[in-house]
Amino acid sequence: MHRGSISSTYFIACAMSLALAACSGGGMQSVSLPAVPSAANHATTVVPSAAPASPTATASALSSPTAAPADSFVDSIGANSHFTYSGSSYATNFSAISAALVASGIRHIRDGAPGEPGAQALAYLGQAGIKHSIGFPVTTTAAQISATISENLPYVDFVEPANEFDENAASDPNWASEIASEQQLLYGTVHSNPAYAAIKVLGPSLADAAHAAAVGPLDAYEDAGNLHDYPCSYNPGTSNAYGIAANTTFLRASTQWKPIWTTEVGYADNMAQWPCALSDTEIAKFDPRTVAERWMYGETHTYFYQFADMDPNQNYNSMGLVSTDGAPKPQYVALQSMISLLADPGPQFQPTSLAYSLSGGTSNVQQLLLQKRDGSYYLLLWSELPGWDATSGLPIAVAPQNVSITFAKAPSLAVEYVYTVNWALVGTPLPSSTTMSIPVTDAITFVHLKV
Repeated sequence: MHRGSISSTYFIACAMSLALAACSGGGMQSVSLPAVPSAANHATTVVPSAAPASPTATASALSSPTAAPADSFVDSIGANSHFTYSGSSYATNFSAISAALVASGIRHIRDGAPGEPGAQALAYLGQAGIKHSIGFPVTTTAAQISATISENLPYVDFVEPANEFDENAASDPNWASEIASEQQLLYGTVHSNPAYAAIKVLGPSLADAAHAAAVGPLDAYEDAGNLHDYPCSYNPGTSNAYGIAANTTFLRASTQWKPIWTTEVGYADNMAQWPCALSDTEIAKFDPRTVAERWMYGETHTYFYQFADMDPNQNYNSMGLVSTDGAPKPQYVALQSMISLLADPGPQFQPTSLAYSLSGGTSNVQQLLLQKRDGSYYLLLWSELPGWDATSGLPIAVAPQNVSITFAKAPSLAVEYVYTVNWALVGTPLPSSTTMSIPVTDAITFVHLKV
């Protein structure tokens, strides 16, 4: 859907067709760039040393899972953007939207292509610590690939072939071989140049993940698969046809063993005109859970579509974390609060295990254990229940579940962080004990522990 195309498994399944307003061509509108904010000490992505926990696992007996690095989890969060779209909100309100992006703590955006305007904007964001991607059309040559990457160094995270090229399936019988050929060219060009060693080459994104079978295995020509996955208004961990497992299974026909990145996922708040939209309050619960659920499936990068609204009244263009003028929505604040709490940039380290178990009201409760470099842990707990009726378009009340956490050794420090009505995270100290009770809701609770 990025770069102007619109699609999802949901809409293919439901035979719905929606058109994204065409973006005007030409150069990016002249904008006055504010001073570059001081770049945070952003760490490079660190893949967890241990396999992520099963998405359905809950501890019923004392166990000692190894934590994942907290900052790797933070570093997994990205957003699609359109700073290269002349006339969009990103251009007309560049100062406000770029400031909101830097303040969010998000370190990665999916934006950029050969010949597009906006190189100045992407370089500005790069100086502020935010890296971007580059997408290449199937007609791009090796020389053009090298020239474009070199022009954008050192701010390039990853490259990918043409976005959702399978949308040409009806008119181009050779689309699958064309995108596979471009994938091979892209991979060979990037990995033959030592100057591009830090750049990942993602496989082709697909409008319909079921088309992966037509493309065939690409593991030899990609560093990671590329998933676009829109769950409509279902919860992030839904087990139906719109869920992570279903779409990942489709993509595994092409990316058979390499890791998978989700480069488009998100929720819209255009409730007046779109049956897939839901309230900002519910999205504020869903977005942090989206990152956590995908992390547990082994997807170490999750890019929300998109950072800023381009048209609040137009379906996919109403999926921003901020409005067209850069004003934060509840989902922005919820993600920013989580990032602020868990961020821990620095060199790689080896996380350790924590002996604990969950009991009591653990039905549908998910858990994720993270660790910072100071040795402290963050145990994330949430109820993976819908909270929203995708049929009626109305909220569903999710009752808190009292979960008991039992430790092999009483923590020397325990603080429970919960979201307030304004989506800030506020901590409350817990008594030091080998057993503590936590009310778990459908918004993530963060338990900070020192042992």
